[in-house]
Amino acid sequence: MKKLYILGLLFLGALTANAQFNVTLQVDMQNQTVDPALGVHAAGSFQSAAGFPSDWDPASTALTDPDGDGIYTVTFNIAAGSYEYKFVNGDAWGNDESVPSACATNNNRALVVSGDMTVPAVCFGSCVACPGGPIPVYSLTFEVDMSTTCDADSVDIAGTINNWGGGDMLRDPDGDGVYSITLDVDSGEVKYKFRRYFAGNANWEGISDRIYQATGNATIPFTCFNDVVACSPVPATADVTFRVDMTNEAPDASGVFVIGDFTSPAWQAGAIQLLPDAANPGFYQATYSMCPGTFFWKFVNGDPDPNSAVVEVEESFPGGDTICNQPNGIGGFNRVTTRTNDQPLLLAYVFNTCTESIGLGEDFALQNIQVYPNPVNGVSKVDLGIADKYNVSILDLSGREVKQMRQVNGEVVIDGNELKAGVYILSVANSNGVRNQSRFIVR
Repeated sequence: MKKLYILGLLFLGALTANAQFNVTLQVDMQNQTVDPALGVHAAGSFQSAAGFPSDWDPASTALTDPDGDGIYTVTFNIAAGSYEYKFVNGDAWGNDESVPSACATNNNRALVVSGDMTVPAVCFGSCVACPGGPIPVYSLTFEVDMSTTCDADSVDIAGTINNWGGGDMLRDPDGDGVYSITLDVDSGEVKYKFRRYFAGNANWEGISDRIYQATGNATIPFTCFNDVVACSPVPATADVTFRVDMTNEAPDASGVFVIGDFTSPAWQAGAIQLLPDAANPGFYQATYSMCPGTFFWKFVNGDPDPNSAVVEVEESFPGGDTICNQPNGIGGFNRVTTRTNDQPLLLAYVFNTCTESIGLGEDFALQNIQVYPNPVNGVSKVDLGIADKYNVSILDLSGREVKQMRQVNGEVVIDGNELKAGVYILSVANSNGVRNQSRFIVR
């Protein structure tokens, strides 16, 4: 009898695992203008499982509003599981909603199916139902400090305020480097970024989306372009060498590249091809004359040019490394580097990791001098060797020196109890003034 009971439970579990459930999604479009020819759609990771041609297709899953009350719905049949989705006012990307961070999962809406369900209607681009009356509108002044930004002819703002299309240009009438614009926006969460224009190209900030809760007329305190803090002095232009260890990868025949926000056009369209290093098989490198102090970047295996037919592999840091990168606001990660002086800098890593790898036979500037263990949780050490005397500086990300050790060698100690939690730069100079830098985290 016991065996029959267990078999019954297993059979019931198998039925549940294979069961299909009716799911209804709803979105309130009463505050939106819907093109009757394009309609309203839902796109997400549920579509293939629900019988639509492919996932994340903005045109194949249409919602309807038969009673004309402004609430559009769609019902489909799907297996239990976790999915993501968002609504589209039309049938193409660019008209999709920006999901507020309070209810977002990877910038999308989350859908967990365990039975028949009707998801409560929400206002398009909101976490809640539409208000009974008109949405309050407030006057917001957006400002950004461009005084230390390289290669910028002008600057605009793109975000939920203009469906990420940009085109709202900021102005600097008094010439102090702080650009501003005042716009009327709906109440609630506003997501946005600034874009610098140079030689006709619009180049996005590499940081995560800026977020502001609009609850009244306001001037949003400005920060530096591409940063969330005030501008710091920028060192003079210097050579930065990008080097990547591809010995664990199969380099694509079209090449290995570096992309970032420092080129114009930025990112994929301005990709820089790295050349094989004859002295170190499997290593690729290129040197770029760098102007900005802080820049965002990553390596790419394969030609990332938007016009190329190559399916490139951008670094995504699957191992969970975070010391050398930060979220880019669109579900991925970018490496971030801050130059603290006008000396040449080497950035050398194993592809898709934060592990530094410079190759063999390099001089002091290229040696792998690091804090260990890293992150610092208590006391960590740095092995400098005894071949020379070194000057050691610990800098915060603004380039401010927070600790120094002069004329030291051998094994030196980093006491995390003396530092606030955060990311720091270890800067080591030998007796000839040649400098070596790496990063570490204090928990």
